[in-house]
Amino acid sequence: MVDGEPPLKQPRIGHSSSLIEMEPAEQASAKALPSTTKVAVIGGGSFGLAMASIVGRKGIPTCILVRKEEVAAHINAHHSHPQYLKDFRLADTITSSADPKTAFEGVNFILHCIPVQYSRQYLLQIAPFVPPDVPIISTSKL
Repeated sequence: MVDGEPPLKQPRIGHSSSLIEMEPAEQASAKALPSTTKVAVIGGGSFGLAMASIVGRKGIPTCILVRKEEVAAHINAHHSHPQYLKDFRLADTITSSADPKTAFEGVNFILHCIPVQYSRQYLLQIAPFVPPDVPIISTSKL
């Protein structure tokens, strides 16, 4: 480094070269998701609620796909689940639906949050409604 010149920025693995040339504040805004982003979460158990909360608290519209219409109605009316994490208030950006067509409408990402032993049967039921170009991020566990 020559006196008076700014230090060179080090490349970061996994980031595009245009981000490397930006100042840190510019990088943060460039990496932010577009305001039109919408996420669906498959699974309304404790883990699905936790994943939806992480996304929803970032201000991203999130729809939790649950099996029962009465659960979806409760989540939408009270911003809490009637059975799991009852005292935990969900962000206002979180909604719920028992209809996969509604849950997946306009989504950019789908988070799969169902235990692996139940995944196959449920995914076969909802497969016709999953948009073919939308990435699915699996968080499944045993």
